Amino acid sequence: MSDDRRRAERFPMRVPVSFGGGTGTTHDVSGLGVFFETDYPFEVGSTIDFTLVVPDTSNVQCHGTIVRMTQIREHFGVAVEIDSYKLTEDQPVIGVRPHMIIEQFQKFVG
Repeated sequence: MSDDRRRAERFPMRVPVSFGGGTGTTHDVSGLGVFFETDYPFEVGSTIDFTLVVPDTSNVQCHGTIVRMTQIREHFGVAVEIDSYKLTEDQPVIGVRPHMIIEQFQKFVG
């Protein structure tokens, strides 16, 4: 990871993650990526499409690259660099301040 990516502040935050093969829970989120725990092992370098289930706002559909995977007890810790994201259309954010996750992605992800 480059120095720019290390400079993105990480926020400890637990929100549900869902993806094609299962679910997980984030440990922390930054404007550049997420680290989540799951029962499913991933291959470093592979891509992933997943959804962050953000409370009281739109869910965030993300596309990213697995940059690290670690063993956490009987689970796996997965670090994902976010390449792109979009808000779900079924829960528009109107007149509500965006959740911190969305604000951070808006700062860093194009």
